[in-house]
Amino acid sequence: MDFLKRIDRETKLRWKTIIPLALAITIGIIAIMGVTWHFTHDLAQFASNYFGAKEIPPDILNKAKTIILIYLTLGICGIFSASAIVYITYMITHKPLNELGNLLEKIA
Repeated sequence: MDFLKRIDRETKLRWKTIIPLALAITIGIIAIMGVTWHFTHDLAQFASNYFGAKEIPPDILNKAKTIILIYLTLGICGIFSASAIVYITYMITHKPLNELGNLLEKIA
């Protein structure tokens, strides 16, 4: 813990902002890995069943479209959620500074 206190004194990091972002990134990585594993397993099974075919079966194309839509949705949700988390964390951590600024304006 002394290491963390020393880092906090030297760099003035706000751990309240780092922990939620790390948690959001971890949850996103776990979700993407689970989706990737599930659908790649299904695609590999379909491809092995149709190995040697001259055409790509519609089932495989439908699965590929599903994967594309899932990744698109996850990407858009990730962008919005990361932006929201950063904004909310900023507002929470800077509220005391805003109050101090307002108090100093009243004093001046």
